[in-house]
Amino acid sequence: AAAAAARAGDQGEAAAAAVEGADTEDAEQSSAVLQLGQWQEVPACGIWSLSLDTLFANTTGLGAMAGQPWASLAPGAVASACALQLQPWGSAVLPSPLAHPLNLHLPSPEELTAYRGNRSLQLEVAAAFGRQLQAAVTRRLQFTCYPDAPPPTPAASESEPAAASEAVAFEAAPCTAETAAPRCPPVGVLFSGGIDSVVLAALTHQALPPHVPVDLINVAFANERAAKAHQRRNVFDVPDRISGIAAYHELCKLYPQRQWNFVCVDVTRHELETQRPHIRSLILPQQSVLDDSIGCALWFAARGQGTLLGDCNGNEFRPFRSPAKILLVGMGADEQLAGYGRHRSCFARGGWACMLQEVQREIGRISHRNLGRDDRCVSDHGRELRLPFLDETFVSYLNQLPIHHKADMDLDRGIGEKKILRDFAELLGLKSVVTLAKRAIQFGSRIAKMDPGKQKGSDKAQ
Repeated sequence: AAAAAARAGDQGEAAAAAVEGADTEDAEQSSAVLQLGQWQEVPACGIWSLSLDTLFANTTGLGAMAGQPWASLAPGAVASACALQLQPWGSAVLPSPLAHPLNLHLPSPEELTAYRGNRSLQLEVAAAFGRQLQAAVTRRLQFTCYPDAPPPTPAASESEPAAASEAVAFEAAPCTAETAAPRCPPVGVLFSGGIDSVVLAALTHQALPPHVPVDLINVAFANERAAKAHQRRNVFDVPDRISGIAAYHELCKLYPQRQWNFVCVDVTRHELETQRPHIRSLILPQQSVLDDSIGCALWFAARGQGTLLGDCNGNEFRPFRSPAKILLVGMGADEQLAGYGRHRSCFARGGWACMLQEVQREIGRISHRNLGRDDRCVSDHGRELRLPFLDETFVSYLNQLPIHHKADMDLDRGIGEKKILRDFAELLGLKSVVTLAKRAIQFGSRIAKMDPGKQKGSDKAQ
């Protein structure tokens, strides 16, 4: 049988359906392949429908799902994305929600030399990028908690040329305290202290009235072995906690008028094992060790229950549970801006063409590979996942930019990945994260170290 499932963030609706002979193209999940009759995510590649008449008449569930793909999908794209096959309703053509396809232009040596040698142009590109991202953040906070607030300051159109002639300095949208609702609940940011979450926190500040608190939710898993090895008193002093506190203090200095709540979500081994069966029911049909680690980290972070580090004046720790109903998350940045280590590996192996191919692959599979899982883990707590980096207008804008404007793997690690985002962080004055290398949530929070033995991310979680 087939059934509808959870929403998949800002990319559109995701569902799950029982299918026969389901395969997966994901190399890292090759050891946890779905078997006959199990659930599978439906990709956000068109509009899907479920015929109840067909479903009840067909005990196998086959043929119950039908769908119309977006017109922009290349032949074979759907087949490579999911074992379920779209069965078009007819000759109808659905326009893609993305106005522009991914720019597949490969930079010439002359283009690289010219761009790398023009710092002013790089900062102009970063400023234009920042205006688009600011608009995406503002859209995710508009009309939700602040019904009386005026619309955001119009951003440049998605077709804004990369080398804009406007000033390089980033200009924040004005706050609207006098017109906002008198009681505004706080907004939450899943906050690792990495560049994605810190930039989102800064832009959240720009988008909200000054009296609205922002909860920076940071998750850590007890790591007794590492604490003992490094002679640390606190088993929760994991990399994400250390970088998160440093970034929190920097935000306090840059924006002292904002109430920043740094929420320490500390998870013990006992609590992890207690909640794990429930979390695994949420991440299905994903079953790998990687999915289990990410799902657990997101679930505990989204619960928002822990200890308040204190305000910017260094007040005492106290128990705290975030009341935020909206959680901003940086998912989508690494996929589009070549932020993963595998992008650097692809570049080393096959240059710009190989890396661009991997970026295209990452973007094409994110809806069914990540977003359904992540959304279910967050919404289990009655909170709404908001993904500014996957805003359709923002994605369309990024698609227009050539790949060498987004990343440059000839530069060192921590500089070349997501270079356009690092340049924008520099414009914002965020010094602590500009050269911080990518650290996946399962490693930064140290949940990957909670299980004994050496398991591969692609192994089936036990």
